Amino acid sequence: MSEAKRVADLADRLAKRILDRVNDGSISVDELRGSADVALVTDAAKLLEQAGAEFPSGLRRLAETAAANLRPTATTVLDLERS
Repeated sequence: MSEAKRVADLADRLAKRILDRVNDGSISVDELRGSADVALVTDAAKLLEQAGAEFPSGLRRLAETAAANLRPTATTVLDLERS
């Protein structure tokens, strides 16, 4: 198994666990901002991107969930930076 595949598999498993916690209400979307698990998944995603590897399904779903739920915050941050 290639190193990129191992990183993808581990990131996918962690992303699915994070999504399960969000879906069952044991962690809020706001709590994800400071989550070490999310930081780890983000780092793994960057490594996969640099390697040109395909993102696994759990990682894509976590990114979609984050984008859908965190967009107002990102917009607010961008607005503050422009001020």
